[in-house]
Amino acid sequence: MINNDKINKILEKHKNDKEQLDFIKSTEQSLTIAPAGYGKTEMLISKLNYIIESKQIKYPKRILVLTLSNVAKHTIESRLNNNQFVDIYNFHNLASRILRLQGKQYLNIDYQYEYKHYNLKDKLQEKYKNDKIEKILNYYREKISEINKKFHEIKFDDKIFQYVDTINNNKEICYEYVIYFAIVLLNNFNINEIYKNLYSYIFVDECQDINLLHLILLRSIADNEYNKIFFLGDTFQSIMKFADALGEQIEYLLKQHFNITKIIELQKNYRLEGRENISNFQKNIRNYDKKLQIELDEDFQIKSFNYFEEEISFINNQINKIISENKKAKIAILFSNQFYFNDDKILNLLFENLIKENIEYINILKTEKELNTIMKNVFNIATNIKILNYNNLLKKIQNYYDNDISKLIEGYRNYCLKFGIDFNTIIEVLKEKDLIKYAPYCSVNVNILNIHKAKGAEWDYVFIPFLNKKQFIYKKNCNKCNNICYNHIIDINEEFYQAFYVAITRTKYGLYITSTKNNASCLFYHSLKLIKNIY
Repeated sequence: MINNDKINKILEKHKNDKEQLDFIKSTEQSLTIAPAGYGKTEMLISKLNYIIESKQIKYPKRILVLTLSNVAKHTIESRLNNNQFVDIYNFHNLASRILRLQGKQYLNIDYQYEYKHYNLKDKLQEKYKNDKIEKILNYYREKISEINKKFHEIKFDDKIFQYVDTINNNKEICYEYVIYFAIVLLNNFNINEIYKNLYSYIFVDECQDINLLHLILLRSIADNEYNKIFFLGDTFQSIMKFADALGEQIEYLLKQHFNITKIIELQKNYRLEGRENISNFQKNIRNYDKKLQIELDEDFQIKSFNYFEEEISFINNQINKIISENKKAKIAILFSNQFYFNDDKILNLLFENLIKENIEYINILKTEKELNTIMKNVFNIATNIKILNYNNLLKKIQNYYDNDISKLIEGYRNYCLKFGIDFNTIIEVLKEKDLIKYAPYCSVNVNILNIHKAKGAEWDYVFIPFLNKKQFIYKKNCNKCNNICYNHIIDINEEFYQAFYVAITRTKYGLYITSTKNNASCLFYHSLKLIKNIY
């Protein structure tokens, strides 16, 4: 029986937001464009509750939500009415489920092999020549490409089963290729019909960051004849193209493959309610327009300095002031991916102040290669602990890694406590190289990291220092340019510009953007130009 009181309560939360109400109440498939801080997650949760409470489906398990992070997954799970059981996975988890349920029957693959080794390619390199390994792996890349070109006609030959024999003989499966095998299963044994019939509604979060494999997997289980599919994301936050994310292509692909013609654009910024200056600045950056009125104030500053020592001094003074007023304040210092990791002089000036003032911090400003190596090694350590818990893991790694890695593990422990999750799930997090995403849950005041690792998180105050030519390069010759480019035209589709937008949207209360005068990038002056009465 439909409970109208529950339905009205769901809609009441969104009564002043017509775009969100449209998404929640509409049965038409859509793409919802949701800028950072515009209430996307809350709106999605309300949509799920609305479908369940209005009895549009008989069982909540007929809803599938695909996310790109476990944080989003657990946030949604924890806030569904009456702990309703909706299927929520990231793409790899879904592929793992398919392989676990059908892999043994159809391909004779035992799913447990995945836990035996982190990366099959590394293992094969110990036994075979590189050219042989690449032939094996390239075979799969070619087949996946064929799936995309001839989706319904693709047939796999015996070579794929030769690789299956290799997996079974070694009792190891490459983590990265689990999705490949899920696609093989779905499209060669009519298993896709099971999943098409299983789900009435499919929701895909952060759709701009999905890659080609994700899209093919989705095409294998989603069909307009069987289910309705809804996409949520923001193409202006397409900063994962280095990881083959589809980015701005997604709108065209959704229209082509899923018949998505309805687009909803959210309009209200809830994260920055009452802080119009920062909110309007974000909109001006996003729209490449300075029509919205902005004034710099105590909690929103864009400043340049003669020397980097002065810049560091300003940052230190601001942090000290913030902490003196609020001991629990959460602060992020976000660096470009171009930041020179070996420039210890800059970082040491930051660290010295934080240590002097007894301000707890975590520094995860490491290269991708360093992080992947650390996560791989910690994963191997964790899998060899007989009784895996927080204290035992810390004891095992304390002789190998600096205190920042321990803080990350503590951050995951805090996250588990918040959402009621078993700490042992850290095995999956380490395997997916995702531990850094839990930095905001560390019991520290200051997080120091690069912008790409900050995506999806939020802090009370955000600093974006050293907005210099070498850090935010627009074109290859920018770092050699001696001109101050007040009128330089920046392509808003450039990834560096969208990364900057992601950085400035991580804050709830305060934003500080700094540079040195003779070395400021085009982006620094562009930021000033988008504020009225300046230049």
